[in-house]
Amino acid sequence: MRALLLLTLTALLAGCGTHPANDAPPTTRPAPPPLEEVELSHAVRTLLRPRMGRHARDLGDLFSFVRARRFDETARIATLIAAEPRIARPLADAPDTLNATIPPAFFAVQDALRERARDLATAARAEDAYAVDGAFEDLAATCAACHTRYVPLGE
Repeated sequence: MRALLLLTLTALLAGCGTHPANDAPPTTRPAPPPLEEVELSHAVRTLLRPRMGRHARDLGDLFSFVRARRFDETARIATLIAAEPRIARPLADAPDTLNATIPPAFFAVQDALRERARDLATAARAEDAYAVDGAFEDLAATCAACHTRYVPLGE
C-alpha cells in the first residue's frame, strides 16, 4: 500500500510539472530532506487513519482541480486542510500521554502541511496557475515525506 501511495504521489508530482514554453516555471520550495522511517504506536496510527484517509481523498481531488484550473475548488480544499485541527504537541509535564509517544519531527511535518496548504489556497485565490502548480507540488512532497517516514509497509 505504501509503495502504491508513493508511486501515485510521484506520478502526481510529475504531472504537475508541465508548463507552456513561453511562461516562466513556478518557484517551489526544496523538497523536505529524507527522513528515516519511524514506527508510530498502533494507538497513534489508529488515531491518524481517518485523517490520512481524508488527506488521500483531498490530494486526489486537488490533483484534478489543479490540472483543470478550478481555482475555487482548489482553494476550498486547501483551506480545509490548513484549518484541520492539529495533533497537539505533548506537554512537558505530561510524559505519559499518547502525544508524548509521537516523535517531534512528526509535528514539524504537520506544521509544514498546514503551511503548504495555506500557500496553495493563497495561490488558488489569486488564480496564479504557476504558483498553484508549485504549491501543489510542495504539498504533495510534504505528504510523501510524512508517509515515507511514518506509514509502515503494508498499511
